[in-house]
Amino acid sequence: MGNHKLAFSALAILATQALAQDAQTTVIDNGLASGWDNWGWSTAGFETQYTGAPAAPSGKAVVKGTVDQWGAIALHNGNNVFAGAKTLKVKIAADAVPNFNVYLQGDSESSKQNTRDNCAPWVAGQYADCTFDLSKLDGTWNRLNFQNTDSANTIYLADAVLSGTPQPPYVVPDTYPTYPANEEWCQDVAPSKDYTCAQQASWGKCNLTENPWMNGFCTKTCGACPSYAPRNQTWKLSTSLYDRNANRVTKQLYDALKFAFGRKVLSGQAEQADTSLDRDGEFKYLKNLTGATPAVRLMDFIFYVGDPAFEDGSIDRAIDWYHNKSGIVQYQWHWRAPKGVSDFYTAKTDFDITKAVTEGTEEYNLAIRDIGVVIQKMKLLEKAGVPVIFRPLHEPNGGWFWWGAKGPAPYLKLWDIIQREFTTAKVHNVIWLHNFAGAPDEAWYPGNNKVDMVSTDRYSAPGTYDVYPSDFFRLKYITGASKIQVMGENGPLPDADLMVQTGALWGYFATWNGDYIMNNKQNSEKEIVKVFQHDVVFNLEDIQSLVEMGVSPFAPKDRNPKITRALAQGKALLKLVRYLADVAGDLAKYLLGQF
Repeated sequence: MGNHKLAFSALAILATQALAQDAQTTVIDNGLASGWDNWGWSTAGFETQYTGAPAAPSGKAVVKGTVDQWGAIALHNGNNVFAGAKTLKVKIAADAVPNFNVYLQGDSESSKQNTRDNCAPWVAGQYADCTFDLSKLDGTWNRLNFQNTDSANTIYLADAVLSGTPQPPYVVPDTYPTYPANEEWCQDVAPSKDYTCAQQASWGKCNLTENPWMNGFCTKTCGACPSYAPRNQTWKLSTSLYDRNANRVTKQLYDALKFAFGRKVLSGQAEQADTSLDRDGEFKYLKNLTGATPAVRLMDFIFYVGDPAFEDGSIDRAIDWYHNKSGIVQYQWHWRAPKGVSDFYTAKTDFDITKAVTEGTEEYNLAIRDIGVVIQKMKLLEKAGVPVIFRPLHEPNGGWFWWGAKGPAPYLKLWDIIQREFTTAKVHNVIWLHNFAGAPDEAWYPGNNKVDMVSTDRYSAPGTYDVYPSDFFRLKYITGASKIQVMGENGPLPDADLMVQTGALWGYFATWNGDYIMNNKQNSEKEIVKVFQHDVVFNLEDIQSLVEMGVSPFAPKDRNPKITRALAQGKALLKLVRYLADVAGDLAKYLLGQF
């Protein structure tokens, strides 16, 4: 399946060489290391290059500070160096025999350990060798705290090293190919369906100073196209999720998706929605045809809410997909109307979203009830340790679903209500994926602070394998190049060669089920094989190969008991993988030249 399999073989050779030694990150070596600073409190006389007495055993400069009771020297580093850290080793001295805690702090405090139990020998004015166990940490930290619990004391820190699998700073290179000058991506999106962009222009609405609400609309007609600026803008993907309390595996999945974005396109597939058919049918078909399985599985909460509501087994399938197959789970929600005809199509129900977002109405109470049902199911997945990419209220600007029938305002209010209910229920395994129907329309966008990823759904004519670069760069423009961008759904596959040529490297595609992928009706078998065997496409088997080596950022190995501890130590290779521009083609060629 292309060069990436060869790359994995070469990486396996490197893995055997790396098993015996954990990666290390220096905190103090001849003074405070680069990238660190002091965020301490109740501390005086802080020095990063102190060379007086007591001298460090190594003779190098140390960190020094006089710390009041309950004060702390707090060494801060915002570059994710704590991820995967197992052990902190440091030499500590003090003017008086100190008793203080050492712990990490960030979103929460964790692993407070007393120096008396972790340092020896413990004598005033002498350096003690201290080792602190960080292997059971769960959270996100940016500070290493040395907190004094006794009376004021001067503390000296030397030769501090974090070991385990600390990660380097995450940086996404803007590696997209040049977008062809003859391609037109700037599109007209009218602010409403009632009036065209030509009409808006004729009424003088293109003056953004007088009409700031027109920003992002009718850009082509108004001559406001950003001259391919999104194509050249450097990606600055969000470093944190909407849910600041997201659990560890959810943050790890998000970081993995960031790492892959711009380098690889993950394959995705919607499972069969007909409960009378094989729910794995599409996946078996693709495996038999191409030798590959989609990495992302699209699932739906549709049967848990509505009339009739029933258990269709999707929760168990999601748990199996993540834990046993190392796949990625995405859920959408075809929300059947809570009142009247139980359907999600605007044309088939008279359920009014404006009432559903108005407190005190029956519709509002029923909507809150339905959201609660989905929350219960999401909590089951959270308890099972499964992170979920959640795409609620999809395709709103199409208007064909009841949640998009009355315009952007009530839709955006309903988005806020869903997020509020999830936050209140303390659901912490969700990556929030916003979705458009076709050309992205900024009027329907909740805002960067409420969204983790963005997407659009595209169904081109059968046999036309468009990659929609216009949508891709429109999304980049709307979000300020700050979000991972994916195809939420597609009919015909996006052609892999065209994605590379245009620079529209979607984070993943997600083909709809049934005849959209099978039976040569929307996608030819030739095109399917081409896409799934393309070097730029990353399939489930590719993730599994990295998992078995212990270096997969998508499926952390510590949650799979089948992998030995020795292989798990091979995660240190992730540092190498993060710095290489491509874990497949170019890497394979380079490595094969060495072995």
